[in-house]
Amino acid sequence: CYCKSYVVEYGVPAVIARLAQTFGPGVPVSDNRVFMQFTKSALKHENIVLHTKGDSMSNYCYILDK
Repeated sequence: CYCKSYVVEYGVPAVIARLAQTFGPGVPVSDNRVFMQFTKSALKHENIVLHTKGDSMSNYCYILDK
């Protein structure tokens, strides 16, 4: 693991963060995650369809790379 190697080499603490759901500029139209599905439906003036009961919760992070 690069993180572990960096910690050993430089003696600094490291933490790995995994962003489960990111969305924003730069996400390709071919992306099939929930935000792109919602966006495509909204742009076509179609209903937004939930493929779950709507009970689940998740973390979302808006990304903007300038």
